[in-house]
Amino acid sequence: MANKFGLGSLSLGTKKPNTTAWINKTKPYFVDQIGDTLQAAWGNSSNLPMNLRKIEDVDIAKYTKDNWEPLRHEWEPYAKRDTLCLGACLIKYNQAMKEVVFQNISNNLTAPSLSLKGWYYLYHYHKEMVEEEWYESIRMVPKHTEKENVEKVYSHTHPFIRYIIRQSIKGGRVSANRTSFETNKMDEICNILKEYTETPSDNIIDLFKEYSANPKDKTEVHAKLKELDYSKLMAFGANGLYASAMSDLDSEYPRAESGRPFRQEENKEFVKLFNEQKFRPRTAILKIWLGYPTYMFFQPIPAKDKITFTNRIGKKETGTKIRFRNGFCHDVLTSVDIQEIVKAGGRIIKILDGIVYEENFKTPPYRDYILILRDLRNKYKREDTDSLYISSSNWDKLNEAGLVSENDYCKGNNDYGDGGIIFGLYLAPKIKYNIILTSDGILKEIKTFKGYSKDKITVDDYFRLANGHDVTNEFKKPWVKSFTNGVVFQRMMINKKKFLEVI
Repeated sequence: MANKFGLGSLSLGTKKPNTTAWINKTKPYFVDQIGDTLQAAWGNSSNLPMNLRKIEDVDIAKYTKDNWEPLRHEWEPYAKRDTLCLGACLIKYNQAMKEVVFQNISNNLTAPSLSLKGWYYLYHYHKEMVEEEWYESIRMVPKHTEKENVEKVYSHTHPFIRYIIRQSIKGGRVSANRTSFETNKMDEICNILKEYTETPSDNIIDLFKEYSANPKDKTEVHAKLKELDYSKLMAFGANGLYASAMSDLDSEYPRAESGRPFRQEENKEFVKLFNEQKFRPRTAILKIWLGYPTYMFFQPIPAKDKITFTNRIGKKETGTKIRFRNGFCHDVLTSVDIQEIVKAGGRIIKILDGIVYEENFKTPPYRDYILILRDLRNKYKREDTDSLYISSSNWDKLNEAGLVSENDYCKGNNDYGDGGIIFGLYLAPKIKYNIILTSDGILKEIKTFKGYSKDKITVDDYFRLANGHDVTNEFKKPWVKSFTNGVVFQRMMINKKKFLEVI
């Protein structure tokens, strides 16, 4: 539909639901591609009983049609537990989503689809369960009662406005002020580990490798490590900042149907409002010229540049590099991000193009849905995220100020539980390696490498990167792609081969 401002928009309620006709075909292969490491983490985060969680992996490749029966005692316990874990995870996930949005994985192919449909239902209908006769019993079913006076929500259809929105989407704010950390008691920790291991090295990495692989009892080592008073880094991660912002009554949510092109005669007025931080409560997405302060070490908006470089085999390659900005820049940003730049000391020079919204929603349309998901999220363990790494002494100050909490929003907690970092490498945003010492004296390894599976990257790869070398790893693809057959998973190929053999 065309709105009164001339740009296209479409009601979310008029979109055709995703067809599920082919989902039942693809789902078995989709589920089959869930990695063993991911599935194990899923079972742990779902708080499954221990007898339903995955056990240690076995080498599937060693079992063939000639030896699988004699070796049944090796692989059968793993196969049974693997199936139980996956089934229990799916059941628990389906129960949770049914409780929240009356839908589950069988109704949606992707998580975004489930989220969109779930929000749409809760926004337009009252959440209510009623009794219904079902054969010779009673079951609870959702009752659909439409809400009155609900503000319609539209999405953009105009190609220009969609292009501008895509350009304005940015990642998280990043700052890398140090590349490594080592505790002040590293020598003492290494000496304790050398008593336990047979490695003569004074390197924490070599000692940690043997400590992890050695099956000997570690009670005495843990007791000695527990007694140490050492400096450490704490990973201060904020609780639900996105959820807090999306449910904040003071936040602005523009109405898509009120969008219009920016007019050049508005340039002087808008630049003045931005630089005086008085643009709110208006909303816009604009292409601007701006000036970053030259002394900034923390950048409000991350910048990715396309660069051409020579790889390790001498070939030219094009990729992206995250850089810091200072001085004159240009970018496409939302009005919120523009105001953050001004708060950080930047100045807006000129507005070139963009979209301006004439109206905002009276109340955040996602508020009720976000609040439900926010409370549900607290029931499950969170994975490692980028955090503010601070010394333990400053952590104590935050704690005394009442800013540390496991669940309270707009406060933060330690991403690594009760542990502190004794050794760390921070090579780039989302590429880091940490060794943690818990309050019980146990050493643990935490790896983050965006773009790689954690089990495919080793500590040696981090040190190769730190020394300026490239890191490459090959992954066995579970599928092949062809012009005639499209994407075909290995299981489908095996089944087809067996079928032909039978014929």
